[in-house]
Amino acid sequence: MTKRKVKEEIKKPDIVLRAVAFILDWAKANTKACVIGLIVVVVICSSLFGYSFYAKRQNDKVQFMLSQAIQTFGESTVSSSIEKLNVAETLFNSIINENNKKINIIARLYLARINHIKGKLEEAKRLYLEVQGQSDDPVVKSITEQALKQFDKK
Repeated sequence: MTKRKVKEEIKKPDIVLRAVAFILDWAKANTKACVIGLIVVVVICSSLFGYSFYAKRQNDKVQFMLSQAIQTFGESTVSSSIEKLNVAETLFNSIINENNKKINIIARLYLARINHIKGKLEEAKRLYLEVQGQSDDPVVKSITEQALKQFDKK
């Protein structure tokens, strides 16, 4: 290329400048559409932020409920208290009504154990089988298999 062509090429606006100029011209011509689009983007972003905040709070609430239920279950096994066992059962049942699959599985395992302690073997077996079908976690599968083997021995 000759110097003259190089200078002409340098003076021409490049693709980025042309794109920016086109966008600005379009925005000036369609101000109303741009404002509406901006409002929609702000509303969507706010909604996503609000939902993520809500979901985190719900998850924290369910985790707190689970910790309380596990603590009550532990206290009932140490003290052999049927009252605390019933409280733990109620707490685990309330956790199952929440929409958190992983924590629901843990709650069902504890409920199955509580039912086993209370002598409700069919209910315990049903819960173990439910958990086994719902979870893909190898640890949970192992726990349920060991529990179900105990039922087969009896």
